[in-house]
Amino acid sequence: MDKSSTTSVDFGPSRAGTTSIGILNTHHFPVGAVLELIPPSASESYGTGSVVDTLRYADAEFVPDDPPSNVSQVIATDFEVDVDAQLKAFTAVIKAALKNDTKLALTEGTRHALAHPVDLVLNSENNNIDARILAHPDRTYVLVTGIVNAKELKLEYSKDQSGSVNVNIMKVPGTKFSAEVTYKCSNIADLSSVAGEKKAGLAFFYSTFGVVNGKVDTITTADLSKYSLSNALQ
Repeated sequence: MDKSSTTSVDFGPSRAGTTSIGILNTHHFPVGAVLELIPPSASESYGTGSVVDTLRYADAEFVPDDPPSNVSQVIATDFEVDVDAQLKAFTAVIKAALKNDTKLALTEGTRHALAHPVDLVLNSENNNIDARILAHPDRTYVLVTGIVNAKELKLEYSKDQSGSVNVNIMKVPGTKFSAEVTYKCSNIADLSSVAGEKKAGLAFFYSTFGVVNGKVDTITTADLSKYSLSNALQ
């Protein structure tokens, strides 16, 4: 089996890399961050989103939850592939294999979240958030309600072949070639966190708010992949 050829993969900038672990937190959104989503105009493909406020809450409101999944298939992302010359003809096949069998492996994951996010938004201490939402009934607001931390998060090409798992070795479908897969990972490689911290985790999850019958309430979950989110490095 020829393993001399290398397939290099760039996960891409990832506007919102969705996985079963959560939304990969390449933007470093902390718990309590309030994002304002503005729909795209007729000539635009994506809307815009940015952090406009931060929810006030007590430390006791930030509580541990069930541990996250240890492994997740990467969902809804495009891979940029750089392959050895002899594999150029199989680029499309390699991309398909990467999409199907690239996994995110999480080690010693922990998940923490706000216990009662809706109550907190409606609390008088957060009237500034309520006022902003009510002032823009045509916009959607996202509250980062929880994060996932871990000792390690890494991308792997892992496909079960003949009862064994060959991590980062790809048998190129339809060929005699095998190749070692390496991930450049873009900004995902910069994700790091310590289990139990309540800042910006490796991944986050959220609730969506808007105006319903003249009042602030939860609404249908927003698809963050439809928005270009401004970074909120903190």
